[in-house]
Amino acid sequence: MRRIFPFLAALLLAAPALGTPANDDAAFGGAVAVSGETVFIGEPRSFSQPGRVHVFEQTADGTWETVAVLAADDGAIGDGFGDALAAAAGAVLVGAPQANDDRGAAYLFVRRADGAWVQAARLAAPDAAEGDAFGATVAFDGTHAYVGTPGANDRAGAVHVFAPAGDGWAHHTTLTASDAAEGQRFGSAMAVEGPRLAVGAPFHTQATGAVYLFEAAGDGWAERLQLAGAEANHRFGMAVALNGSEVAVAAPFANELAGLVQIFDVDGEGAWSEIARFEPIGEEPARSFFGQALHFEGDNGWIGAPGAGGFAGTLHHYHRIDGSWMHADEVAGDGVEPGDSFAGSFAIDGDLAVAGASRADYGEGMATILEREGNQWSAQTLVFAEAEPLPPIVGGEVNCTEGEAAAFGCGRVDLVAFVPNDVMEMNRGVRLNDVWGWTDAETGTEYALIGHMEGTAFLDLSDPTHPAYLGTLPRTEGSPGSTWRDMKVYADHVFIVADGAGEHGMQIFDLTRLRDVEDGPVTFEADAHYDQIASAHNIVINEETATAYIVGSGGGGETCGGGLHMVDVSTPQSPTFAGCFGHEGTGRRGTGY
Repeated sequence: MRRIFPFLAALLLAAPALGTPANDDAAFGGAVAVSGETVFIGEPRSFSQPGRVHVFEQTADGTWETVAVLAADDGAIGDGFGDALAAAAGAVLVGAPQANDDRGAAYLFVRRADGAWVQAARLAAPDAAEGDAFGATVAFDGTHAYVGTPGANDRAGAVHVFAPAGDGWAHHTTLTASDAAEGQRFGSAMAVEGPRLAVGAPFHTQATGAVYLFEAAGDGWAERLQLAGAEANHRFGMAVALNGSEVAVAAPFANELAGLVQIFDVDGEGAWSEIARFEPIGEEPARSFFGQALHFEGDNGWIGAPGAGGFAGTLHHYHRIDGSWMHADEVAGDGVEPGDSFAGSFAIDGDLAVAGASRADYGEGMATILEREGNQWSAQTLVFAEAEPLPPIVGGEVNCTEGEAAAFGCGRVDLVAFVPNDVMEMNRGVRLNDVWGWTDAETGTEYALIGHMEGTAFLDLSDPTHPAYLGTLPRTEGSPGSTWRDMKVYADHVFIVADGAGEHGMQIFDLTRLRDVEDGPVTFEADAHYDQIASAHNIVINEETATAYIVGSGGGGETCGGGLHMVDVSTPQSPTFAGCFGHEGTGRRGTGY
C-alpha cells in the first residue's frame, strides 16, 4: 500500500515555490562568449534562482577562476537571462527572452576601471508583446547592440538595433525581412562584422530557411541580399557567420539531421554564389546537427556538431589553403560523454575558445575552455556551476504560514522535515522521480524508498523529524541514468524497473536488510535480477495472486509488444515469466503499451 510520509510534502511542494525552468535544454553552457582573455558562460535555467552569467579569467598560475557572476537587477526565476551572449570591448550583452511574460529583455554589462562588472543598460522592444522572446539572440560590436525578437508579429520576427545616447542606450531602428511572413522567425540567428549584419530566418517557407544581409546606409540599415535554403525543413539560417566578404550559413536539419554548412561570396559580376560546402565527417553522420553553431575568421573555420557520437558532440576545425578548405582537426571536450551535446554553442577570440555541453550531468551543463598552440586546439579546463544545495530541515515541524514553510510553498500542510539530494549522495544533476514506502511488520518502522535517476535511496523514518539516510541501491551495472524509475513492494521485497535505461531489467531487493544497517550509508547490491525485459516504464503488483505486471516494457527483451509483461513473484528472489497480455490496435504502437 502506498504511504505518504511527512517529509514528502517538502519534496512535492518545492518546485512551485522555487520556480520552474522554462527550458531544461539551456542550462550552464547553453550560450557562451569570449572577448580578449575573458570567458562568459550563461546559466539561464535554475529551479531556485534567476538566470546568471559566469565570468572566468585565467590566474597567474594558469588556472581558470570565476571572477564575477552577473545577474539582472530585476531578474526573476525563469527569465532566461543568459540564453544569448555577445561580448566586445569590455562589455557583454545578455539576452533574457522569457522575462516579463516572454516579452523578453536584454542587458548590457560593462567593466569598470576597478575590474567590477556592472549593469549599464536594460534594453527592451518599444512595441513589446507577450511571446516576442526579445533577447533570444544578441550581437554586439561595441558601438551597436542588436537584439533578435523571433516571436514578434506572429513569429515573423524582427531585430532591434540600439545605440549609445547620452549616458545610456536608446532604440535606434527595427529591422524586418522585406518579405516578412508569419512564422518565419527572422532574428533566430545573427552575426555582425563591420558595416554588415546577417540575420537568419530558419522557418521561412516551410522551414526551408533564409538569410538576409543588411548593410549600414547613412543613419540606417538597408537589406542588400536574401539567400534561400534548398529544401523544406532544412532550417537554412539557423546559424550564420560573417567573414570579410563571405557569409557562412548552416542548415543543421539537412540530410536527415546530419547538417550542412555553405559559404557564399560575391563573384566578379556582383552575383552571390556558393564557394564552399561542408558536411559531417564520419561513417554515421545522421543526427549530428552539424552547423548548429559556427564561426569563420580569415582562413579558419569552426563548426559544431552537438549530435555526433550519440550526442557526445564534437567541434570541427577547418583551414583554408590556396583557396581550398581542408579538415584540420576535430576537437573533443574534456570528459564529454554521449548525451552531453558538446559544441552546441561555442565562441572563439584569437587563441582562446569556449565550448558548451549544455546537456551534461542530466542537463545541468558544463563547458570546456580551449586554447590554441600553432594550428592545434586542445582542451584546457572543464568548468561548471555547482548549485548551492538547500540545507536539511530536521528537528521539528515548520508550520505552514501565509503559504510558506521554510523555503517551500505550502497549503494546509506543515513541513516535518526536508532531505536534500546531496545528503542522499546524489551526483550533480540527478533528480528524484518516484517515492514508495515499506512498513516493517516485525519492528513497525516505516521506510521511504526514493527513486532517482541513478538508483533507489532508502530512508529510515523512525523519527519523522530526523529522517536517516541508510544507503542506495545503484542502477543495474551498465544501465544509463533514467528519468523514469518505478517500484512496488511485495512480501518485504521491492521490485524496481527503469525506462529508457538500456538493459536495466527488474531489480529485486530484500527490504529486511535495512533493519541491520548500523554504520551507514551503505551501497547495496540487488538480491535478484530479472532480465527478460530491458527497460520498462512502470510496475504494478497484485498481492493476492503474487503477480507483477511490468507496464510499457517496449525497450527490449521479451517485450510482450509493449503490453503487460506478467511475472510470478510468489518467490520474490526467483521471479518467473508468467505470460503476456496486449490488445491489438490499442495504446502506443497498437499493442496495449
